[in-house]
Amino acid sequence: MKTHEWDSAHDPAVASLFLALQWAQGRSLEVMQPVLGKFGLSLAEFDVLATLRNAPPPHEMTPSQIQDEVVITSGGLTKIMSQLTTRGLVERRQNQDDLRIKPVRLSAAGKQTIE
Repeated sequence: MKTHEWDSAHDPAVASLFLALQWAQGRSLEVMQPVLGKFGLSLAEFDVLATLRNAPPPHEMTPSQIQDEVVITSGGLTKIMSQLTTRGLVERRQNQDDLRIKPVRLSAAGKQTIE
């Protein structure tokens, strides 16, 4: 019978810290859920809007910059961008210097929602 080597492979202090952080994240999400629900936001949507809000005015970033700040796959970010654009919370504009880049900007409605 094969046994897992978690106990011998990891420092017990690290395992305890990891479990405490997981518990704290769970508690913070429980508290946030009613607020997110009130505004119809998923946690990922909130994270993207908050990331844009924390960017210097005009609160605009490229998708690559957002992905560097938010833990999300490129496919997941594409889906979130589509949802937020459809709801008018972000705007996509063509970069005149490089047509391959389409920066994402927090709209007025998105700024009001995240604040």
